[in-house]
Amino acid sequence: MLDASNSGTLLKNHDLPLVFAGVDYLFPVYQEVTRYSGLLDDFLEENPESLLDNELQQQAWPIAESVFQQHREKDESRYHELLSTGGASDNIEEIVFAARDGRIDTLFLATETSVPGAIDHETNTVEHNPDSEAFAEDLLDYAGVQTYLHKGTIHCLSADEMPGRTCAAAIYRY
Repeated sequence: MLDASNSGTLLKNHDLPLVFAGVDYLFPVYQEVTRYSGLLDDFLEENPESLLDNELQQQAWPIAESVFQQHREKDESRYHELLSTGGASDNIEEIVFAARDGRIDTLFLATETSVPGAIDHETNTVEHNPDSEAFAEDLLDYAGVQTYLHKGTIHCLSADEMPGRTCAAAIYRY
């Protein structure tokens, strides 16, 4: 749970949506004193101390969800615009090495999907062989972790929501 006393520290260098939870007369006061740009205009009129963390999250999610949806739609549009210019890709092998090198700005991953393979970092190649235990690494997990470590944005979507209907898609930084 996040309270006003530590929100500036915890959210420093982020622009994630923040849903205020509290009594209605305190919301305008909080709006005036916070410097956090991600504070949403809608709030949850509820005493956060009376809820378990998961209950608070469940009630706040509908307020924040539209913000994430807007970001995803904007990123999908960018992906489609950049795909023909080389600024985006849906080739898993290209994505794996771009993620490793910190070149992914935005990554789309299909949930409940895996792509087993082995990454050879010396030759910059990927071998696919789902029947072999030697190829135990999930290339999608690898790309996701590397994108996260390099401070990229990740959208986890169902297979039918994926841009281009592939299991991975990326927008490159450069």
